[in-house]
Amino acid sequence: MAVLFQSEVQSGFFDRNQVTIHPMMIYYKIKEEEGENKETLVKHAIVGISEDNKHDADAVLEFEKQALDIVSKDIRIQIKEIHQWTDGCAAQYKGERSFADISLRNKPSVCRNVFETNYGKNVCDGLGAIVKNSCYQAVISSKKIIGTAQDVFDHCEQRLTSIKSQTEGEEKTVSKRQFILVKGIKRDRPETNVNTLKGTRKLHAMRSTGHDYKLETRKLSCYCLNCLEEIDQCQNIDHCHRWETQTLKVLKSTTRKQVENMETEQDSMEVRRRRHGNRSSGKYRLKLTGKHRNGPGKQIVRILSLKKNQYLQIKNISNQVCLQQSYFQQRKESQSQYALDKFLILMTKNFN
Repeated sequence: MAVLFQSEVQSGFFDRNQVTIHPMMIYYKIKEEEGENKETLVKHAIVGISEDNKHDADAVLEFEKQALDIVSKDIRIQIKEIHQWTDGCAAQYKGERSFADISLRNKPSVCRNVFETNYGKNVCDGLGAIVKNSCYQAVISSKKIIGTAQDVFDHCEQRLTSIKSQTEGEEKTVSKRQFILVKGIKRDRPETNVNTLKGTRKLHAMRSTGHDYKLETRKLSCYCLNCLEEIDQCQNIDHCHRWETQTLKVLKSTTRKQVENMETEQDSMEVRRRRHGNRSSGKYRLKLTGKHRNGPGKQIVRILSLKKNQYLQIKNISNQVCLQQSYFQQRKESQSQYALDKFLILMTKNFN
């Protein structure tokens, strides 16, 4: 969500602050009085608001945790099982980090159902539209100035928080709308560094098994009577297939601080490339000064250091990067190698 102002300068149109909105709709049943068999259906809408604009699995996990804490305090009972319906975004709900989170969440157990691509529009989209439209109307009517996530949260708490009840015959329904402000999202979680599952795009249902780094996956979701009662014989087995146990392979743990230290390279370097014992005296020199110190020069060094079958020797010199000319003369590599060569030549011309 992009915030805007009623009377803003021209440059404000091109540089607007962004606020993250994560709407969630939670359905559960509660008993109004102890000893009664009648249950009340609660539709609890919780909208997460944050200044963090990185929409990934870590942000989703933080929003979910805070929402579940609110529901647990509301119903005052321990949640044993959660069934989720989400879209198929790989960065947020259907990627390796998401799978690791599901496998590590044993209590309560989680079953995530993923909609097909271009499908999945539901009530959560309406919740986001309510927040955006309300903030927009407040701004253009000059009633409020909304520029940050805190401003959005304060406005929603004042104008959009609600509790309504409705009775149809013997059935009673309670609708709630609540907002949470998320300030800190933890992303340094090496326990979620795992390999992705093969054939992820074909999977639309996954659930935890009670064992770390193991989860069950299925081609399609099913909630027939046998599946609801956890009977092995599904009535739609021909279409949905059986649950299959998958094991996630844990990668070597690398903390975010270690990654930042590796990326903090010195601006002045000399790169000498040696391949199969061949050398060349000619060099291209890229002078890194001013605004270019933290720019493409460092990126070139990083790209070269990741290439296979190459030997790189890095030495400190005075604000220069030297590349062996023989690197540009050997064109017997693959198409991707040739594309990288053209990129490096272009960068060389820009800095000469």
